Amino acid sequence: MEKLTLNQAVAQFHAILREHLPPEPLARAGPSVPETHEEAEARRFRLAETLLRLACPDARRCTDHRCRRSGRCRHLADLAARKEGPPRRQEDDRPPAAHALRHAIWVYMNAQLALANASPSKT
Repeated sequence: MEKLTLNQAVAQFHAILREHLPPEPLARAGPSVPETHEEAEARRFRLAETLLRLACPDARRCTDHRCRRSGRCRHLADLAARKEGPPRRQEDDRPPAAHALRHAIWVYMNAQLALANASPSKT
């Protein structure tokens, strides 16, 4: 089975959000207090963790062989390492949590693709 690239996964994820969420949902909520950089990073890491937990609810049945082999979610371990460790050198200016979130989206979208391909056709 061929996996989506990172950019393909992020694009499909955004397309799903646009399809299921009203346009500019925060605009109707009224003014809000601006986030600090630290708050934005924490929010991105929390969203990444949520997506990874959805993608890998049971490590023994995960589509990633590293999770199945160890019986522990390697995706969450990688996320913790990104969060706690020194920032990796990246080719762009995205903060570490943005890279972690993009990676989590990639894992989630590819897990969904694997599930869709594994389920019997309903034709």
